[in-house]
Amino acid sequence: MAARGTVQLTMSQRLFTVRKLAVLVVCSAVLVIMAVPLLLASSNESLVAFGAVLRTLWSPFCHQEAAKTFRLLGQPFCACYRCTALFIGGFFGALASLVGGPNDRKSLRWLCLLGFCLLGSDVFFQAIGLYASQTVRCSTGLCAGSLVTYASLRFIPERGIDNG
Repeated sequence: MAARGTVQLTMSQRLFTVRKLAVLVVCSAVLVIMAVPLLLASSNESLVAFGAVLRTLWSPFCHQEAAKTFRLLGQPFCACYRCTALFIGGFFGALASLVGGPNDRKSLRWLCLLGFCLLGSDVFFQAIGLYASQTVRCSTGLCAGSLVTYASLRFIPERGIDNG
């Protein structure tokens, strides 16, 4: 029973809220990635220090190799090409999950598998020295991020977020 003055959301409304929250989280990550070089390029010592802290906090999630990182105002992003593209792709995948699409679990599993295979094959082929391409890193990161995020958010069954 709902407490007095509270609003009961349907399962579909809760699911849509979860997906909107995912958009917000991934968008925040993209903003942090892009804000770090702006902070580091600032003439304000406090902003530079804050940018350095954000970069350090991001380091467990990405190798941050300078040669494999976008730059803005001469300062590196706090994520490499592939990780930046993964998060940007994740943002687009989360947005697409709000619009709709397939809900059958088999199709969503195939989308996730495709995303992981694209990313895995890119990492493998670059690791063995077959090629080294920033364009491919970005492309596979963007595709994998969008496919896996979209499929994951569409995969959540409505009953899975029902707290009743």
